[in-house]
Amino acid sequence: MSVPRLPLVQRRLRSDRAPALFRLVRGVLFVSLRLPWSLTEIVQLWRLFRRTQPDVLHINNGGFPGAWTCTLAAIAGKCARIPVIVYAVHNLAVPYDRNPSRWLDWPFDRATVGVTSMFITGSRAAGEALSGVLRLGSAQLRVIPNAIENPRPDAGPGAGIDLGGGPILLVIARLEARKGHAVLLRALDRLRREGLQLPTVLFAGDGPERSKVEALIEEFDLSASVTLLGEYPHCGELLKLVDALVLPSIEDEDFPLCIVEAMEAECAVVATAVGGVPEQLVDGVSGYLVPPGDDGALAKALVQCIEDPDRRSAVAAAANIRFHELFEPDVLVRRYLDLYAGLLKSV
Repeated sequence: MSVPRLPLVQRRLRSDRAPALFRLVRGVLFVSLRLPWSLTEIVQLWRLFRRTQPDVLHINNGGFPGAWTCTLAAIAGKCARIPVIVYAVHNLAVPYDRNPSRWLDWPFDRATVGVTSMFITGSRAAGEALSGVLRLGSAQLRVIPNAIENPRPDAGPGAGIDLGGGPILLVIARLEARKGHAVLLRALDRLRREGLQLPTVLFAGDGPERSKVEALIEEFDLSASVTLLGEYPHCGELLKLVDALVLPSIEDEDFPLCIVEAMEAECAVVATAVGGVPEQLVDGVSGYLVPPGDDGALAKALVQCIEDPDRRSAVAAAANIRFHELFEPDVLVRRYLDLYAGLLKSV
């Protein structure tokens, strides 16, 4: 039960660089093509819900508005008289001023708000963004931080990567502008120009900015220090081998799970104080936090992390304690079960 993707139309119309009027026309076209299938989806979901009769419908969406079927599921759940509908949003909500076509979602957003018992976000930052877009009252929004499953057994030390003998930093992020790889490369260039020994830096992840990242590595003469791993399936084991995780994101960050994974692995974290990151780490206690986009501050934090191993170990240990207190799966499950029980009592 999925909405048709209309690939031919999407190929011709999908473009973030399209003029505002063109994007508005594109949005109108998409909505008009979606509606007939949407009614069918709602009916199918309504039949499923009436047959299974759940007490709670929990909807997980990767963002907002995110997946169209999540909106349809909420509406179908209300039509099927499910007592409690919980809608979890795992990213920052897109505001209406992002592009004109976003306003076409407004009636569907209002319908979603009307049928949802409680919205959940993984961070206060995401909660504030969602509340601002949907004008939610405090009684309809709850923050429940995400957790991670127990790590899988290691496949081998570094999976064949030559980690060398000096300090090693790991970046786990798609190669997108918002992830701030360029800021980190400028910070490393600062260290190089100051005559400091550069750490080995591993970029795990791929994406549309790869060619720009490669060009910056060449421009700053960092090819001996920075390695692009591409899509790498064994980041969990690398976190146990490197000296620190670095996440230099500049915007649009909610609750990065790579930071939680580093906390579980007792690996120090150097990150920007963007989105929900300051809710994960306490600066100077369980992590090294710097302002987003500030390569000078990032360079300074990297030096502090690398050159003081005792302090780095203490920070990593504090982060591990914080992980067990806040971000273990059992904590997440207990919070959700308490939420469900409370909502059902109020019905």
